[in-house]
Amino acid sequence: MRVGIARASANAAERCGDMAASWTTETGVLLTIADGLGHGADAAQAAEAAIAYVGSHRSQPLPDLFQGLHRALAPTRGAAVGVAVIDPSRGRLTYAAIGNTRAALIGWHIQRLDAMPGIVGAGSRRVTPLTLPCRPGDTLALWTDGLADRLSLDGLDPGASDIDALALDLLQRNTKGTDDSCVVIAQLRPH
Repeated sequence: MRVGIARASANAAERCGDMAASWTTETGVLLTIADGLGHGADAAQAAEAAIAYVGSHRSQPLPDLFQGLHRALAPTRGAAVGVAVIDPSRGRLTYAAIGNTRAALIGWHIQRLDAMPGIVGAGSRRVTPLTLPCRPGDTLALWTDGLADRLSLDGLDPGASDIDALALDLLQRNTKGTDDSCVVIAQLRPH
């Protein structure tokens, strides 16, 4: 599996409050995207807290993970957070999100994945993960609201040799330019 991440601050003088990370797990890959509310240092602090929490609790089931995220982000201004677990050996993607992050699984067709409304850190909303099949050759994209809601995936080249460049291209073609932005792409390698 290949993973690429690109992000940009709406204001070059401020820290970017949108972040993403990926980790290899026993069964596959875990991806997280976090959009700290607002801009600047406080938004970055919330996003960093989300990424750090997920990174140190990545073996937890998603409902438990989000309960812990609510507690971990309570001292911050909060964030929108999306988490995907890809298990290529079982051909399965499990996804959950709270807030205005977006996701899509691109394969034979594009399947948009929804998030629950809310703010992680401002309550203890319980998530119900979505589990769906994924196949070798599929691409998963997660992005923040600094990019267009209906991310234009035209020209997405699954065979691109540089996955980070592919993520950067998606970011540059779809950014609104008025908010921090981040996109993470995971491609399941064909057999």
